[in-house]
Amino acid sequence: MKGDTIKENLLRIFQDMDQKTGQMLKEAARPLATALAKGHDKQCIDMVGIRPIRKATPITREIMDQMAAVTWRRVLNYVNQNHMDQFAENLELATAVMWNYGIRSANVLWTDARSPFHSNSQRLEPTGDNLDRLQEEGGIVALRHKASKGDPLGHKHGAKARHFPIVPNGQLEGIHREGGNLLLRHTIKYAREVPRDDWESRPLFVDPRKTDPETQAPMWMTKEAYQKPFYLLLQAAFIEAYNIRLPISTISSTFRLHGFRAFFQSGHETTRTPQHIIEDGGGWAPNSTARGVQ
Repeated sequence: MKGDTIKENLLRIFQDMDQKTGQMLKEAARPLATALAKGHDKQCIDMVGIRPIRKATPITREIMDQMAAVTWRRVLNYVNQNHMDQFAENLELATAVMWNYGIRSANVLWTDARSPFHSNSQRLEPTGDNLDRLQEEGGIVALRHKASKGDPLGHKHGAKARHFPIVPNGQLEGIHREGGNLLLRHTIKYAREVPRDDWESRPLFVDPRKTDPETQAPMWMTKEAYQKPFYLLLQAAFIEAYNIRLPISTISSTFRLHGFRAFFQSGHETTRTPQHIIEDGGGWAPNSTARGVQ
């Protein structure tokens, strides 16, 4: 754990206390939180020395194009045929969301399934007619962060709703990269196939191979469940593009899910996008985007 993490969590506790008690202790506690963070970091350095920090390897557009050309289904031979299509669709959707918006993997995989749709600033109920209209005219879908065990209040990592544009039919340049349109397609399919009450409470990214032992409901896709096919697809993409077979151990030590955020950040910094937009889109803490490290 880094000192900044201790500082942020401590200040968040005082902020919650401010809201509940009205005593406004956060600013008074800031010097103490800063001192604790510095002391913690100094003690870690004294004990184990300075740890090397390596840059995350970005998941570039060229890599994404190669992954899309190979397709997820080609590397899912270890998955039961009954589950392959849904698993591949969820992998494709999660990848598009992370690549388009640089969101942390935890924020993507553990997100709220009930995505509000909007057209011309008006919220639309996810009825068949409204969803078809969004496909033709475009709009916005909001992907909300879900509270998790490590973040029960849903406050970490810039936890705000991410607003994904839905591009009208005929204007798409590459469906595997259009996160908003994939979210809409996902909703259209499962809103029609799954009973409404079940659909509204189910995870957005499910692992169809697992069900809750008590309710038999689909369970969340874990980071580990995503990583295995992700590395296999990267391996297949490099074979297809460069005729080079890299060991999975090499790929897993070079590319991690943080690489989606690294590309998002570096791409926007190259075009001089304001820092607050990069922070909001990627869920970075304020003034932290320059780090971009694993």
